[in-house]
Amino acid sequence: MNRIIGGGLLIGGFAFLIFVCAHGFEPVRKTALSHLPTEYFDFLYWAHAINAKVNGRPVPSPRAKALATAAVPRPAVEIASVRFQPNMEIVLRSDARGGNTIDVTGWKLKNAKGNSFILPQGYELYGSSPLGDIRLGQGEMLRVVARPGDALAMRLNRCTGLMGNLQSYAICASAGQHEPGFYFSEWQAAAPSGLDIFSFTHDKVRLYDRNGALIDEYVY
Repeated sequence: MNRIIGGGLLIGGFAFLIFVCAHGFEPVRKTALSHLPTEYFDFLYWAHAINAKVNGRPVPSPRAKALATAAVPRPAVEIASVRFQPNMEIVLRSDARGGNTIDVTGWKLKNAKGNSFILPQGYELYGSSPLGDIRLGQGEMLRVVARPGDALAMRLNRCTGLMGNLQSYAICASAGQHEPGFYFSEWQAAAPSGLDIFSFTHDKVRLYDRNGALIDEYVY
């Protein structure tokens, strides 16, 4: 009897996979509110990847996305991407509403083993403003990059490309800081060694707020 049941489940699984390859589906996003096992979402992702191959579409980035139900809202801050080019970078994107901002300084990025990197403070205008918390408005991003050098976090602006010559940068920033469009919607945080906790092959990036609540998860 157990063999019959097991065989039926196996056949059913293959039938579902064939259906997905033929018809396709949109994988859903995994967040802290997911109540289904990780293996379920891993299966959905690989089925989606096979469907993309079969139908000649680009294979999505190796991410398990899932919402437990359609009613679960997207997180206030999501892990938008994880890349290696060649250094690792993790991009967070804010969905703050109503003109509000979200303070992400002190939040943690954890790997599958529970090791963590704490998001730092940064400079709104490097060279002119004091070190303060990083606050993200709607659509704004924080790009954490494993880049050699000093651990420095700052909001990008129209003069950032001149930082190789600090005198030229200072002149540019002083003249343009009050002009519309001077500040970009992206912060960058250089983490010379902080992202070494993540594997280059397969891992989970989990985002936790200051209260220890799981905000988002990205599997690659």
